[in-house]
Parts: sequence; structure tokens; C-alpha cells
Amino acid sequence: MTYDESLPGGKRYEAEDIPEDVESVVRTEAEISGLSLNRAFLNVLKRGAQQSRNLNSSAIRNTKGAFSRFCGVWKDDETAVFDGHLLEQRVVDEEMWQ
Repeated sequence: MTYDESLPGGKRYEAEDIPEDVESVVRTEAEISGLSLNRAFLNVLKRGAQQSRNLNSSAIRNTKGAFSRFCGVWKDDETAVFDGHLLEQRVVDEEMWQ
């Protein structure tokens, strides 16, 4: 990909080896909306970037809240049972280690 900022009107990127499925989407976008290939490509690129941003922010939200529903919801008796099971697991079987 090459980049040129010296052109009037803004920045210019030049991409090579665009996959056929991407080209097909861009050409369909241009045809349906009556836009130039350049404008259609920018629209498709923007939509893709927005979807990516939405997925990333959704993933971050889901990660932050992934365990929040479990925090502070055990009753004292449930906690005691769980702690008891942990203690059982931490007992060393001396015969096994001889």
C-alpha cells in the first residue's frame, strides 16, 4: 500500500492485490448506489471499520462483565461449602507421596 498526502483535496492511498470478494462488494455498492468505485470503496471501508469497532467495544464490555454476575452473590452457607471443598483438595495424601 502506498500513501501520498501531496495531492490536492486530501490523502491518497493506493492498494494492490485486492481480493475478488472485496472487489465484488465494492463494485456492487458502486452500481447500486450510483457512486464512483473510489467513493464506494470508502463506504465499504467505513462500514467494515465501524463493524470492527463495534465488535471490539462489545468484546471489551463482555470481558469486563463476564464474571460480574458471580461477584458477591454467594450466601454465607454456599461460601462455607465451597471453602470446605477447597480445603479437601488441599489435603496431602502422605501414602501417595511415599
